[in-house]
Amino acid sequence: MSKALVLTGGGARAAYQVGVLKGISKILPRSVYNPFPIICGTSAGAINALSIAGRAGPFRLRAQKLERIWHELTPADVYRTDATGVIKTPSICSPLLFTAATVLASLSLCSTIVRYAR
Repeated sequence: MSKALVLTGGGARAAYQVGVLKGISKILPRSVYNPFPIICGTSAGAINALSIAGRAGPFRLRAQKLERIWHELTPADVYRTDATGVIKTPSICSPLLFTAATVLASLSLCSTIVRYAR
C-alpha cells in the first residue's frame, strides 16, 4: 500500500499545509528524501505539491524552502492591490455598486494625495 500526499486548494489552506509539512519534516529523520511516493494537489495546493515533488534534496530542506516562499509572499504577488484592481467588480454586480466603489476609491485617493501634499 502506498502513501500519498493530497493537498487541497485555497490560499489560506495552502499556507496551513506548509506548517503541517514542516512539522512532518521535523518528525522524519533528516536523511528522508521523499516520504510520499504520490504527491498531488489542486490550485494553491498544487503549487505546494510542485514545490515538494519538484525539488531535489531531503524532504526537510524542501519544506523549509516552501516555508520561505510563503513568508516572502505579499498580497500584490497573489492579486491586484492597485486601485483599479480593487474596485473592479464582477459583471453580475449592479452598475450602481461599481459607481459607489469608484467614488469611494476616488475619495480615498484624494484624501491620500491631500495628506501627502501638506
